[in-house]
Amino acid sequence: MDKTVKIRAYSEDAQEASGQGKAADQSSELAKKTALLDEEKKRSLELLHTIEQLSVNLRQEQAKSTDLTRKLATMESTELAKKNAQIEDEKKKALEFLKIADQLRESLKQEQAKAAEAARKASELGADEVTRLKAQLEEEKKKVLEQVKLVEQVREGLKLEHIKAAEAAKKMSEQDARIKELSDLLGKIASMAATAKP
Repeated sequence: MDKTVKIRAYSEDAQEASGQGKAADQSSELAKKTALLDEEKKRSLELLHTIEQLSVNLRQEQAKSTDLTRKLATMESTELAKKNAQIEDEKKKALEFLKIADQLRESLKQEQAKAAEAARKASELGADEVTRLKAQLEEEKKKVLEQVKLVEQVREGLKLEHIKAAEAAKKMSEQDARIKELSDLLGKIASMAATAKP
């Protein structure tokens, strides 16, 4: 009878130790998942900062395009029409890029909210939810990678727009120089004509 009591006590202790080991494993797994979600949230914040910088650059390019439009008003009518059409096209593209950047920023905010919600739920989840949490984490990572790809596309678009704006400015400068030369020449001709009068 004493032996039976000792065997039952040992069995209960072993079961309790086994349950504590499983709980420790589950806590460790949840801690890892929470750390991964925090890392994804950090990356989302960095992407949001990058998009805000891109938005500032886009607005600067719009300001440059507006300045070019003002300067082009002094050019010859045919050249002016051509330049205006080009600048309007550049402004349209810049606005499209700005719209994309705004959409990306909104998407990132939504992803941040989802990541924060997932992190909150992760602390409340049990071991039976770990598999679902892994799948959710992979999905979030996939979306972040897609956002990164879009950001790179916007950045490349900005580089192209900057090059086009620089070329337009160069052509405008050349046009201004040609107009100045013609004005100087006309001034000389007028001066010569005035001195040639009896």
